[in-house]
Order: sequence, then C-alpha cells, then structure tokens
Amino acid sequence: MKRWATTTVLATIALAGLWNESNRIRAWSHRAAAERAFYDGNIEATMESYRRVREILPREPYSYIDEADSIAISLDTGLVNDMTHEEVTHLVARGVTLYLEAIRLSPPGAWSYEGVGRLLESLARSSRLEASIDLTGFSESPIESLLPEERIQELALAHAVRIEPMNFYHRDHLGDFYLRHGFEERAALHFRAAARIHPILDDHFYVSDYIERIPLVRDAIALGIEDVLREGSIPGLDERVYRALSRVYLLQGRFADARNSYREAVKLSSLPHLLEIEIGQTLLAENDMDGALAAFQRSAALEPSYYRSWLQVGRTLDRLGRTEAAVEALGRARGLQPARFEPAFQLARTLDNGGRDEEAAQLLESLILNHSHRHASYQLLVDIYQEQQAWGNATRVARMLSDRFPQEAIFKQQVERLEAIREGKR
Repeated sequence: MKRWATTTVLATIALAGLWNESNRIRAWSHRAAAERAFYDGNIEATMESYRRVREILPREPYSYIDEADSIAISLDTGLVNDMTHEEVTHLVARGVTLYLEAIRLSPPGAWSYEGVGRLLESLARSSRLEASIDLTGFSESPIESLLPEERIQELALAHAVRIEPMNFYHRDHLGDFYLRHGFEERAALHFRAAARIHPILDDHFYVSDYIERIPLVRDAIALGIEDVLREGSIPGLDERVYRALSRVYLLQGRFADARNSYREAVKLSSLPHLLEIEIGQTLLAENDMDGALAAFQRSAALEPSYYRSWLQVGRTLDRLGRTEAAVEALGRARGLQPARFEPAFQLARTLDNGGRDEEAAQLLESLILNHSHRHASYQLLVDIYQEQQAWGNATRVARMLSDRFPQEAIFKQQVERLEAIREGKR
C-alpha cells in the first residue's frame, strides 16, 4: 500500500512537471508571435499575444514586463501614430498597470520603478502628446519628501488613475502607495474610491489588511461601501457587499449596524445559514449570549446537516451553563462530522464542565490517538486524570504529550512533576 501511494505521488509530481513544461512551451509560442507582430508594427496583435502569455503564466512577472516594454518602445518609435489620443493614453495606463503588477509579483527589490518612469517619459517625449501630460500635476500637490524614484511611482500611479478613474486596481495601488509613505488622508480618499468601485473586501489586495490596523482607512472603506448602497450605483449587488460592510462595522465597534447589515445579506444570500452564524458571532462580540444562541439556532434550522451550526449552538449553550442541551447539540455536530477534531473536543470539554469526566476521558483517549498533533486534547485529559488523582494515567498521557512535542520544555517539566507526585504516593 505504501509503495502504491509513493508511486502515485511521484506520478502526480511528474505529471505536474509535464503540465508546467507544456504551459511554458505554449507561453513561449505566444511570446514569439507577439514579437513577430510587434516588428510588423501590429500593436493590436502584439497585445493579444501577450495577453495569452499572461493567461498561461499569470504569476510570471515577465509575462507583464514584456508587454509593458513593447508599449514604451511603441511610444518612442512612433508605432502609435495611427492611434487616437484617447487610445494612446489608455495604452499608457495599461503599460503602467502591467509594470506595477510585475513589481507586485516579484520579490522585494527585484524591480525598480524605472520601467514605469520610462513609460511616462516616452509619453512626454511624444510630439503628438507633448501638451497632454504634465509630469508635475498628477497628485493633489507635490510631495517634497519623496525620493526621485518614489516620485516617479506616484506620477505613474496618479496618471493611471487620471486616465481610468473607475479602475479599482489603479485606486487600490495609489491608496497603498500613499499609506506606505505616511499620507493616510490621501490614502483614505483613494481607498474610499476603490470601495465604491468594487465593494467586496475579500478581493482587495491591500484593503483587507489595512482595515484591521488603520482606523482612518477603515472609516474610508465604510463610507465607500455606504455610498454604493445609498446610490445603488452598482447593479446586481449580492450579499458579499453587505458582509463586507458588516465586517468593517464590527472593527469600528458599530455592532448594531453590523447586525443590520448581516440581516440584509441574509435576504440576498443563497446560503443564509452561514450568514446567521456571522450574525451570532457579532452578537457574541456584544456579549449578547441569548441573541447569539437564537442566531445559531436559526442557522441549524435552515441547514440541519451543517455541523458548524450545531457546534456554535453547543458552545453557546455551554457558556450559558445549559450543559445537557449543549451535549445534545455537540453530539449532533460530532455525528455529522465524526472524523473532525473540533466537535469531539468541544463535546469532551463540555462533558468535563458538566461533571461527566469519565465520558470526557474516554472521548479524549480516542482523540489523542486519532489527532495526535492537537496538544489541547492531551492537556485536558491530563487535567482530568489529575482531578481524579489517577496519577498513573496522568503521567502516561503527559509523557505522550512531551514525546509528541519534544521542543516544548513545559511539557517535559509537567512529566517530571507528575512522576514526582506519583513516586510520593507509593
């Protein structure tokens, strides 16, 4: 059986390698086609071939750099002379975005913003567009403290925003730039605009982290999503918008608003039982145990086969001191997912809390065998055996815990302490 499993793994690795190699061959074929089209002066065909390269190798920085470089060269060599002013300016915005994406996908320091600067300089040198671009006028006002390369980056980002103000990624990149350089108010303006364009936080590159750490950004995102909901500016809104707003409200401490937003999400959701769990967790944050329990029970009623609903019901009942009802709910959760650690461990802990330590110990003995990497079950079992003064069993389990996690000195010290107690009892 082990030999078969090893062979299967090796075959899978080999197939993955062949697949990757096949993709690279296809990508090089499209790259060669792009180069031929470029030398023939066919910009549209060049862009299309490079787009196919990016589809095949979306995590490869050169997939973006090659096209961006071709745009810059086109500007310098006059290949865009047949394009309209609007087409050229959009082409430049595309080049800026491609350079920035390559930088984002690369290790820190692998690329500078020199390519972005070249692109802007090429645009500025173009005689047809000489008057269309002012390299000093892209930001609200010049930031004197920026280094030259940082200034080029700001100009590039701001130029992309000016050309495509409703492009989420341009706004997001510029907001991130200002935030990293300490200009939070400017960052907030662009993050608010980004949230208006695309108000689903799960998809944000930068915002998801920043809303948790920086109140000013948090407030800007909330305002942007509120703008969208108030104006109805995005057709086909789904529950993710309300969930995103609820998340921000929670971080702001606006629990009532978070609840209301979640309830709006429930109305739109195809999976309302999941949202009822989020409502319950919001109520737990307010220490409204009864309200949370009601939300978790609604979740269980909506989808009785979803074990997490019953798990949350059981946990909340346990916190309310309703042990028997908690055991029943947790038993249902475990029955739905008997192989999972979480329902079984929570059931064992609840049994112990309710004075049913023998049942808890029996369940934990199976857990330490089937989930040997979860130290919490060992420790709870050691504690139960100590309370029972079953020093032999306590020492046995403590030794298993120490052997499983030899790097943890505290577990070794526990074994020594229990062995000393056991010897003293003889």
